[in-house]
Amino acid sequence: MKCPNCGRETQDQTKYCGFCGTEMNKPSSKKEKPIEPEVMNEKDVKRDQSQSSNPQTEPKSKLVAGLLGIFVGSLGIHNFYLGYNDRGVIQLLLTTLGSLLIVGPIVATVWALIEAVQILTGTITTDANGTKLTD
Repeated sequence: MKCPNCGRETQDQTKYCGFCGTEMNKPSSKKEKPIEPEVMNEKDVKRDQSQSSNPQTEPKSKLVAGLLGIFVGSLGIHNFYLGYNDRGVIQLLLTTLGSLLIVGPIVATVWALIEAVQILTGTITTDANGTKLTD
């Protein structure tokens, strides 16, 4: 017996086509496409992965980030708050391990103050996820 949907040969006693799932005793008036597995291209896979690994987050406060940069910025706290963990770790290491040479904490503090001013003046407008900072 031939499937009315996909046209493939099936056993005479089967109720459903083993290839496309169409009911065999029900004649199809119009030609339906066979059921095919969904194939995602590389772009869809990346978008799907990014949505699952980076859920929408609440917008961060520009004022909080700026004040963290001014008061504890040499430890990179403002960068951790904004999600820039790599920068935060570098500033933290500069302050702690660099304290042996005295230069590290000075560099980290100047760097943090510059970033704090950029955050408060609106030069830095988004966090690491691309979410716009709130006023």
